[in-house]
Amino acid sequence: MSWIHPISPDTDEPAEVIGAKVHGLVLLRRLGLPVPPGFVIATAAGRAYRRAGRLPDGLAEELAAALAGLAAERVSVRSGGSVSQPGMMTTVLDLEPTPARVGPAVEAVFASWDAPRARLYRDLHDIPHDLGTAATVQAMVFGDRDARSGSGVAFSRDPNTGAPGPFGEVLFGRRGDDVVSGRASTRPLDELAEREPRVWDRLCEAMSRVEEHYRDACYLEFTVEAGEPWLLQVRRAGFVG
Repeated sequence: MSWIHPISPDTDEPAEVIGAKVHGLVLLRRLGLPVPPGFVIATAAGRAYRRAGRLPDGLAEELAAALAGLAAERVSVRSGGSVSQPGMMTTVLDLEPTPARVGPAVEAVFASWDAPRARLYRDLHDIPHDLGTAATVQAMVFGDRDARSGSGVAFSRDPNTGAPGPFGEVLFGRRGDDVVSGRASTRPLDELAEREPRVWDRLCEAMSRVEEHYRDACYLEFTVEAGEPWLLQVRRAGFVG
């Protein structure tokens, strides 16, 4: 049994195995869109950790091999259940890509499935407690790299009216966690068109491709590093015009 799956166009596992977040990232890769390289440790490993209180046999060796093949300077480790639970579980950013650093971060992500606020969220939203979470390991991209960097969120349509056209927020020179946490004042997404027109065009193209695939409005989280856009998350926005 393999505990780890690549974030690759060829990955064909369902969200129940690789989590909804990585399932979306695989779609983006299939559409030819830019996603930071990485891999996912499956939900089965998360459930095994909950049962035994440790990482399952064989995972340490798989993890070391996967990290060696990633060739990243720094990595992030994020949760990703089959059903979204935004902000409820642990995220660990900016790690050295070594088993001694990443292994404990994976354990922290798996353990956070049973954090009180995560359990309360599942109770409120009728999400079963036995699903478990995957752990996603990706190369870091830095929205605070330089003046041509930033992070944001984007809808392919106005969520208030359903009118077509990009709608969202961006923070220049800041990381994505600053956008979603509300710690900093964001700017309207369309300021990106004037400041980084190439990035704006590529973001619009990405939203068009995803909306065409879903036949629904979409939501994207993105980071721009030194003028290069990277997509970090996608989902249906749940409304149409």
